[in-house]
Amino acid sequence: MQFPRWQILWKAVSAFLETRQVVALPFSGIPWSLLKEIVREMVGPSKFEEPGAKTELPYFTGQSKAVFNKIINSWNDLEVYSPNPRLSMFADAIERERDAFYKGAQASQMNLMQNHTIARSLEKEVTAKVDKALKSLSKENMDANYYVKTVTVPYEPGSGATTLCRRILWNKREEYRCAVVKAITPSTDFQIDNFQRIAYDEKNSNYSLPVLVLVDNFPENDVRHLTDQIMKRRAKCVVLTTLPILKSETNTQFEITPLRKLNDTETSLVKDILINIMGDSQKRREAEEVLEREKRFIWFGLELFGRDYVKIEERLQNHIHIILMGESQRMHKSVLEMCCFLNKYSDGCVILPHAVALDSLHDTSADKQSSGINEIHEVFGGLLLEEQNETNGYYGWRPAHPLVSDVVTSGISIEGTAIRCLEQACSGKAYVMKFLRRQIFRLYLDRKRLSDPVFVEDQALDDGAVGADLENEVFGFHDKRTRYSPVIVDIMDKEENIEGALRVLLTICEKATQIEDKAYAWQQLARFIGYELRANEMDATNELNKRLHHTMTEIKQIKVTIPRTGIDIAVSLQPSYTNHYTTKGVLYFHQLRDFKTKTPLLRALPDAVEICRKALGVYHKALETSREPNHFSMIGKIQANVSLLEIVKDLPCFNSDEGKFTMYLERRTVPHELENALSPEDRDYVQRLGTTTLDLLNELFGHVKLKQTTTYDEKGGRGLNNAKIRASNLRRKFYEITGFDKKELSSDDNSLLLSLSPKQPLAVYQQKVQDILFMKDETPYSAWSNLTDGEIIKIYFLLRPLCLRGQGSYNDMLICSKAGLQLKEKPSVQELDNIVSEWVRKYPNSEWAHLFYYMIHFPIPNASLAPCNAAARESVKNCGRIVREKAGSGFRKSGAEYFLGKGIGLNAILSSQEFRWLETKWKTKTDFWRGKEPSERLERVQGRKEVGSKGIISYQGIQLHFDNTLYPNESKDDLWFYVGFTLAGPYAYDPVDKDKYTSLKRQIGSTTPMTTSHPIPERFDNRDRWSLPRHFVAGKKTNKTSSDLPQGNIGAIQSERTYTPPVSRTRRHDRDFYPKVRSDDVSEWGTDVSDLPRHISSSDVPVNSYLPEAKRNTDWSMSAFASRKEEASQQKHSLAARSRTKQERTKWKSVIGTKGPSEAK
Repeated sequence: MQFPRWQILWKAVSAFLETRQVVALPFSGIPWSLLKEIVREMVGPSKFEEPGAKTELPYFTGQSKAVFNKIINSWNDLEVYSPNPRLSMFADAIERERDAFYKGAQASQMNLMQNHTIARSLEKEVTAKVDKALKSLSKENMDANYYVKTVTVPYEPGSGATTLCRRILWNKREEYRCAVVKAITPSTDFQIDNFQRIAYDEKNSNYSLPVLVLVDNFPENDVRHLTDQIMKRRAKCVVLTTLPILKSETNTQFEITPLRKLNDTETSLVKDILINIMGDSQKRREAEEVLEREKRFIWFGLELFGRDYVKIEERLQNHIHIILMGESQRMHKSVLEMCCFLNKYSDGCVILPHAVALDSLHDTSADKQSSGINEIHEVFGGLLLEEQNETNGYYGWRPAHPLVSDVVTSGISIEGTAIRCLEQACSGKAYVMKFLRRQIFRLYLDRKRLSDPVFVEDQALDDGAVGADLENEVFGFHDKRTRYSPVIVDIMDKEENIEGALRVLLTICEKATQIEDKAYAWQQLARFIGYELRANEMDATNELNKRLHHTMTEIKQIKVTIPRTGIDIAVSLQPSYTNHYTTKGVLYFHQLRDFKTKTPLLRALPDAVEICRKALGVYHKALETSREPNHFSMIGKIQANVSLLEIVKDLPCFNSDEGKFTMYLERRTVPHELENALSPEDRDYVQRLGTTTLDLLNELFGHVKLKQTTTYDEKGGRGLNNAKIRASNLRRKFYEITGFDKKELSSDDNSLLLSLSPKQPLAVYQQKVQDILFMKDETPYSAWSNLTDGEIIKIYFLLRPLCLRGQGSYNDMLICSKAGLQLKEKPSVQELDNIVSEWVRKYPNSEWAHLFYYMIHFPIPNASLAPCNAAARESVKNCGRIVREKAGSGFRKSGAEYFLGKGIGLNAILSSQEFRWLETKWKTKTDFWRGKEPSERLERVQGRKEVGSKGIISYQGIQLHFDNTLYPNESKDDLWFYVGFTLAGPYAYDPVDKDKYTSLKRQIGSTTPMTTSHPIPERFDNRDRWSLPRHFVAGKKTNKTSSDLPQGNIGAIQSERTYTPPVSRTRRHDRDFYPKVRSDDVSEWGTDVSDLPRHISSSDVPVNSYLPEAKRNTDWSMSAFASRKEEASQQKHSLAARSRTKQERTKWKSVIGTKGPSEAK
């Protein structure tokens, strides 16, 4: 490696002077520090490097950390904004930077330091958003689930968004590490990750500060891909990005106010700049008049280029006309139009390469290009500027300002220019054409994002309404997009040229050579035909029609008969690409929707059924090829079913009686008109739509729930909410069409269950449960916060016999198990174990089934759940495996559905819904876990951290994940932690070592006992017995009992299986309804559930029959389970109580009545 001469000389001189501690040169008296500055200015600050030079970067302690410059300089894609940048202080250099900035260059760090920029009124709003994002990722929220936050600044082109964002980075550089992304390459995410983590070791990595990076003027797909890569690396990062918008988009809502015209304050600041840089007072006054009228930065920049602000667009047109005069006008005009066209529709991201410009102007060889480049500067003057594409490394041309692009493109044919650009890119031989072709294909095919994330409830369009987009980028996604690319949209809207848009898409299909590009082009062409031309048959003699057929038949191994089958070409080219199948499903759905606009005809009904089958088939194929849950394809299947139901209901035979269609779906009657209209197979298919549609809806709700529980992506969560809202709307529409009777669900008595006939099929019970959930706007996976206790009881006893007999469906098993845990008076552990065991047997690949199984078999300290066996440990592993397959690698493991509490039996399992405010109420999660309520209600158990495995705690043969940053010590230490039951397996929250545990126990020991995993006799003292949940039931079958319990009591507890809730503990309507049945009487339930009304309406089981006979009295308390030692202690307390005075006893009773036993102690 060869070093520059100045560097070799500098090293020799500096080594000589430093060894002798010389502070000034003897021959000139120049100070040593000044000499360094002189050399730095001579060679440039970026190239001057002293050996071992360092740059300070912010650190979480508030003091900076020094990092070697050679490391920072290795981050080629980043321009780092350090707290103390080494910039030139010479007046000439500052003036050069100032003039370059005012002439259109991006704001440099020199401009920011010298205040060449102005403060914008929007700066406070954007800074507040950035501050909020940075603080959410700072050490106060060290255990946050989201690592990347995005702040998007919408702006009109030319309004100064880049300068605004760079000002924000400059102002934040002393608190946080800031950088501008100069290029997006495969290593950019690695560089950002290194930038964020450098100087932090493993012990304090949890306190590392997030970085703030500006990703500006890049294609949207590249920005999204970079954000995803940063998220996968779990680097704490706030991405500040910009979104160009059109002037006409005034009604579109954004999270941040769009940056538009200069206001009065900003205009005043610009005037001050004009005074400093313009000596001509007349010219300055003209510029001030333009600023007052237009209030945009672009006019200020054009004035510095020597333009006259008066009638600027007209004068620009005249200037362009003068430039293009002469013999070469056509070639010059073509270059200018292509350059402005690419700039406008790429939002400034695509430049016209030198090779294209030179080929168009001279058709010259490569050895004459240098002179051609110089001539382009002379020909176009200030209209075109040279620029480099730093990502791909080539140079090209762009308009000097967006105003130039607007003026030029306002008078061109969009269709003609689009085809000319495409042909030019595909015919060129230069290597750079490879990049230009790729950019043009994306420019013509990619749909543009219009706004920030849109919530479905804010949209006026219905899912199936005419004009609504039905594509996967819209359904359940983050944002709102154009129906086609902006190029195609403008050809259709501005030029009113549908055939022209079709011609451009067809040209792309003809010119594409790569499989990916060709398939994408055919997919978009099929979308266009499906949306715009499906109702209009093209003339067979039309030249475009002939060309379309000819192009299709040229594709090998594909035979087509109509243009609509173009989507089959895309599918055949990329058979594993999900989006092609979803597009094909949308085209089938369009055909179904066309049936609804026509007069209902019985003879067309078989065709509608067949189209619905095909739609479900391609959506199913999309789900098979998707790597993760594809919510759009699932919604598409539901939409197809609902549309077919609507078509059938609109038939004349169902118009006379509103309930006739409901009876038809329930197979109670068939109109004579339909007896011969459909084949038996088709009729069965239609009548099964009521059940299959609800199953699809529940499956979608399950996928959304799984993704919400396991994702780190905050914006992805918004898309999940949209998918859930759309599914809820479709379910509501489904019930409106089917007309299932739900009036009886509003009663508070037993009429629902008592009205069921013994001869009714099992589907009736399942349907009743689904109706209850729908009426209360709940799903099998929701929180059930709208359900009353009585409705949960109804749900449980409707499904209980089916599930115990193994006749329940997947949803039945889930709903029944969930209801059992939410009952005020829980069933026995053995009963729920029977249901869940059958559930696991029937559905071994269900993460929910394994969750419930390992949860009710979890080895809790009081051993009151089912025994922890090998199958339970296997369920833990299955949960992790299944979730990993469905959610992908790097999923979130800490989303608990239930927590381990201090109760007995099923009362030890607490729903996470009881702690819904955990995410919002507490400053940090640590504050919550160390608070009073968790210590009172949740159980801390003792485990041991595994050596060599980060984030793993071993507890009685079960491995639990935890946040390793909370306890990063590499040692096999005992830890005390709370347990959460998640879909991915048990999770350990707030693990603390013995010293911290002892400290916590001492802090709250006076009010709340801190329990451990000690044996039962050590924990069941008098205080713990009083702290048991008030709904503890002795009759629940226990699988492990302490040796200290009286054997007579143990036998009585295990032999008693009849359970009756105490009357004083149930609400009135629950007490009247709650059936008194035996858990081992399942054998009495017939296949048709003929005995259900009898079991519900009759029971002679006495109160407290679940207790040993010696304990069945009105004064029974927790002493039913006391040992001899504990009974002696109780007698001692009883004698002490009798010795109190009357006044003391009255006071004690009032305390007991207001606080309860555990609090009174």
